[in-house]
Amino acid sequence: MSIASHRGASPLRFVTGPNDDEQVQWSDTSNELEMPHQTANVIPRPLKSKQKPSILSQIVTSVKNFIFSYACLLWALMVFLFLLLSVGSSVPSIVFEQQGINTLTSVISRKVSNHVVDTVSELFWSPVRSVNTLGNALDIGLANRSDPVSLSRHVYSVHKTSWMFGDLFVALDSNNMVGHSSVSDHEGTQYLRWGESDKERMRLYKRTDNWNGDANQNKLQRQIAYPGANYDWDITKLPWHSSAKLIKGLFWYGPYLGHGDNGETAVFLSIVRPIFSPEDQKTIDGIVYLDFNTQFAQTFLETVDIGKNGRIFLCDKNGNLMLENAQKGTIWRKDEKSGEIVLQKVWEHNDDLIRVAGERMRDSEYLEGEHLRHTEQFMHKGNWLSVEYVQFNEVGLNWWVVTVVPRNDFVSVVVGYSVSITITVLLTIFVIFTGTLVIVTLHQAWREYNRRMKAKRGVQLPDHADSDFEYQQG
Repeated sequence: MSIASHRGASPLRFVTGPNDDEQVQWSDTSNELEMPHQTANVIPRPLKSKQKPSILSQIVTSVKNFIFSYACLLWALMVFLFLLLSVGSSVPSIVFEQQGINTLTSVISRKVSNHVVDTVSELFWSPVRSVNTLGNALDIGLANRSDPVSLSRHVYSVHKTSWMFGDLFVALDSNNMVGHSSVSDHEGTQYLRWGESDKERMRLYKRTDNWNGDANQNKLQRQIAYPGANYDWDITKLPWHSSAKLIKGLFWYGPYLGHGDNGETAVFLSIVRPIFSPEDQKTIDGIVYLDFNTQFAQTFLETVDIGKNGRIFLCDKNGNLMLENAQKGTIWRKDEKSGEIVLQKVWEHNDDLIRVAGERMRDSEYLEGEHLRHTEQFMHKGNWLSVEYVQFNEVGLNWWVVTVVPRNDFVSVVVGYSVSITITVLLTIFVIFTGTLVIVTLHQAWREYNRRMKAKRGVQLPDHADSDFEYQQG
């Protein structure tokens, strides 16, 4: 019997042996399928043809290939960055040794100097405004012939707003009277002030006058002293009193050394404003005098961020140290010859950076020059320093604000920042690469598992069973 092949394929010849168990022989020499001893019903059943991949499987395959390629690219990039970091570890130091780093440190030094000048100017303007306000009020009060008690009460009201700066004095020469007003937390306080040479001392013994106290229960204390009275000081004989009559305007007196509220030795300045006679507005009838403790500005310098080893200091035109942020030495010293306590020069400071900057100021005659700003860079003990000198001419002061920025501080910060960024990038790439590799590995394991499960459930055909039909014996 002949069975036509599907799709017009060549006919097959099927021959069996004498028994049912004999091996089936395939032959293509005839168009008929012969069975000499047994007729078999052969039922043709089409094989499952190989189906084309679905769209979903194609998408999964494409995504898998993309992820694998992306993982390879990330791995190559990570290797490249690792080599760049390892081989080029000296690149930052080479780059930072160039002129660019000098410019950057100069910019930092200049910005810090400008910030310090602006802030210190505002700090010193505050007591000046208080003294001017009180002086104007006393000018008006004297013109209106106000009584001394009313004037003293006004002095007290102004002092409550300026007590943080220092003690406030009012000296009135009218009718041979010299008055003093200040706020103290207890009676009988003894004040000690040094003059320029430490020989001129002012001891002030107060007689308490119980006027209105402030919220802190401080008491206003007034002392009336007459020229020639039995006191160890005469305010009319003090240098700042004489200078006020000569200058006839607001000015700063000092610096000089004195004792602060806690008994510590500090640098003081005096803000002096004359009180003019109401008759001619030329004759000086009195003086408003405010002690200004420069330690008030010290707390500000301690908050300025200028690097780990950066230095800021203020000095007057004579090189006397006013303020500094190093806190490695005092701003005063005891003279070995005379035994007097005197102001310390910046070039005698025990802090190395302050001392070397002060020496260059002295040797380069910056203190005597007319330039308001000067910048220089130089090598000191193997480290480049960027130094900014700015003249401070505010509120009648002639000071210098000096900032010293070691370049190594800036370089170490930049290098540390660059290394941190590099490590962060490498760790990010490593995490992405590791995650991608894990995903690809799990995906391949899942596919292998599915293939094996299908193989166990399915029927395996011979390798040569490529026909579109599977023949079974019925």
